Amino acid sequence: SDSADAFWLSHLCNQEPPYPAGLSVVDWQCHPFEEGQDVEWCKNVGEDDDYFYSFNNRSTYMGDCGHCDCCRKVKPPTVSDVNHTCCILFNDLLLNYTVTNDVSRCAPRPILHGPMGPRNGSLLISDLLAVFWCLFPVVVAAVGVFRKRSQSVVRMRFSPDQVRRVGRVARIWTRPLTTEPAEEMPSESTTGSSEVAVMRPERVLFASLEHVIEHEGGREKAIAGGLGKVAGLMCRYHPGPLICVTACMPGKGYEFAQPVGQVKVTVSGHELKVTVLRSEVTRDLGEDGSDEGPASITYYILDHPVFREREDIYPAPQTARRTLEFYSLWCQSVARIIDLESPDVFHCPDFHGAMAVMYLERPLPILLVLHNAEYQGSISTQNMGWREARHLADVFNLPPKRIREETFIEGKF
Repeated sequence: SDSADAFWLSHLCNQEPPYPAGLSVVDWQCHPFEEGQDVEWCKNVGEDDDYFYSFNNRSTYMGDCGHCDCCRKVKPPTVSDVNHTCCILFNDLLLNYTVTNDVSRCAPRPILHGPMGPRNGSLLISDLLAVFWCLFPVVVAAVGVFRKRSQSVVRMRFSPDQVRRVGRVARIWTRPLTTEPAEEMPSESTTGSSEVAVMRPERVLFASLEHVIEHEGGREKAIAGGLGKVAGLMCRYHPGPLICVTACMPGKGYEFAQPVGQVKVTVSGHELKVTVLRSEVTRDLGEDGSDEGPASITYYILDHPVFREREDIYPAPQTARRTLEFYSLWCQSVARIIDLESPDVFHCPDFHGAMAVMYLERPLPILLVLHNAEYQGSISTQNMGWREARHLADVFNLPPKRIREETFIEGKF
């Protein structure tokens, strides 16, 4: 159980731990170096009379050690030779227990049966209660669905041009519910003479670690697979204003972009400043006078040593704390750009930037596209509970309750 915890039970039938308060024989804690001690000492010492020592490998198992290079935990005390019998009483109703040295309270007791006699009660009331408990869950579920739909920020909207392309089926769906004959929709040959109000394209923000950036001096690319190709195609064919957010790659200069400021985020309790570079590309007209590509593309390139120091586009392994801190920095930075630009739609490819929506100041429609549906960044090495939720909450700067309720599914993150 997530709420279960270990406790000490001494031969005196009490729960006083035999080690100083604030220390634990289970969790690793930070060890401050003393004179003559360093990292090599920590790797080789192993243990002394009071503690076990270990070098911090930054794994989830060593999470409570923090950023210290050397960790320690208290050695279990020596078991006493004195034997004693204790009685532990469990209360299934109040979910608690009592420890006592009175073993007579744990002796089995006979079951007392009450006197047999006429039974009181109404069969009608029992039937009504049965009907009530059958209908109650259905009513609650229906009310929940109705409230969820009424609070949704996503609305399906279709322009006349989109409806017209559906053809004959669209005429059936859009026919007025009346006994009078429906007015015939104009054909494709007559639309040139009639004015049709076409919905303007949405202003979309697209955030991806893979990118293809077109600029006057050439092209900057960071492609690992299909997502990088999609990023390049979106910048070429998206019909409306497009905002592309990406992160700096190692060894790239990005001289074509201009620094426009910084955004502040908090990762693992430390405030970090991310430099924001901006480059804007305006669409040109084709040779025949037609528009090609987006109306305008605004590139936001996020620059920070964490982004520059990665060895590949996607850091690994997923369970490493430095990888989680990378995605925390990326998602929080993307959220700050969304709040700055206020787009109509957030286009989120795969899981890398999905947690950005947890930091937004205002809701907006989200388009989540799974380019790799087989793997979406889940960490399932153990059944995660409140301890892991607190660890991840520290990394992602979110309340542990939100981490547990919104990012844990069947014990996986």
